[in-house]
Amino acid sequence: MQRRIVAVCIAFAFAAVVTLTKQHTQSTNVLKRDNYEHANYGNFKGFFNYALNISNRLASLNVKNFAECSLECIINAACYSFNIAIWSLKNSNSFACHLLASDKYNHSSKFVPSQEFHHYAFVSPCESSPCKNNGRCVSLYKENSYVCLCGDGFSGIYCEIDHWKQMTTSPVCFGASADSFGRFVAPIAGDLLTFKLIYQNGSVECAAGSSSHWGCTYPEMAQDHRLGTIITNSQSVRLLPKDYYFLKGVPCRSHFYGLPGQTVDSPELLFDNFSTPLNVSLGEEFQIWFTEDLYKCGYADNGLGKTCVLVFGLFV
Repeated sequence: MQRRIVAVCIAFAFAAVVTLTKQHTQSTNVLKRDNYEHANYGNFKGFFNYALNISNRLASLNVKNFAECSLECIINAACYSFNIAIWSLKNSNSFACHLLASDKYNHSSKFVPSQEFHHYAFVSPCESSPCKNNGRCVSLYKENSYVCLCGDGFSGIYCEIDHWKQMTTSPVCFGASADSFGRFVAPIAGDLLTFKLIYQNGSVECAAGSSSHWGCTYPEMAQDHRLGTIITNSQSVRLLPKDYYFLKGVPCRSHFYGLPGQTVDSPELLFDNFSTPLNVSLGEEFQIWFTEDLYKCGYADNGLGKTCVLVFGLFV
C-alpha cells in the first residue's frame, strides 16, 4: 500500500505562503483530494482572532497544533475551513479544533471577531471579490474557480450586466394630501418587472409628528404594515404593490402594507414583482401616491411635506 502524503500551505494575512511540507507546494490549485491513497494537499489562509460560527460542525477534535487540525480538514472530504482555539485546553497541551463544512463566503454574517479562536480556510478564488453589484461569490475549490450568484436585476458571469434603468433624470416628489402625487414617464419601451424608488430628501406625514420616507409611524399602526407609497398608472389605478401585501379588514389602515426587508425609512423602496412583466410604451405615464391621499381615507390631518425620489425600473 502506498503511503499517504499530505501537504499543507498556510497563508497568513500579513505574509506570503509558508510551506509546512516539501510536497506539492508548486501547484496552482488550492485543494486536491481523491478517493485513493495518493497525495492530498491544500493551501490555507489564516484569519487571526476570527471564527466562523456555524452550527453544522463536521467534527470537534483535540489536536496538538494548527497543522494537525489542517490535516484533519484536508482528509475530511466535506471540510472547507476550521476554527482552532487560541489557547490550549486546561491541564492539557491540546487545542480545540472544529472542522466546518462551509466557508465565510457562504456565511459572511457568521464570520465574526473572536477572542477564543483563529479561523483557517482554503485560499479562495473569491478572495479578489470578482462578483459585481453585490453578487455572492461561491468558491469551487476543486476546480480553483468560482461562480457568481447575482441579485435581482443583474446578470453576467460577474453580475456586471445591470437591468435596472433610471426612469427619471431629476427627483420626483409626492405628498400625503391634496392630490399631491408625483408623475414620471417611461424613457424606453419594454417589459417591466418592478420599480425601485431611491430616496433623495423630504418626508410625508400621516399625522402630527408621524413623518417618514414611505409611510406612517403613528404608534397605533401595525408594525409590519406601515408602508404607504403606491405606484399607479396614469388613471391612478394601483399597479404595485400587489393585494397580498396589504393589511386586511381595518378601515383606512387596510390601505397600508408591508414588504420584506423594507421599512418606512429605508434608503430605497423596492416593490414586489409584477405577476407577469408589464409591457410599457415609450413615454407611458406612471404616478407615485401616498395611500391616504390616493384613497381619500384618513388624510385630513396629514402634513404638507413631500418625499422626493429617483425612479428605477427593472426591465427584462
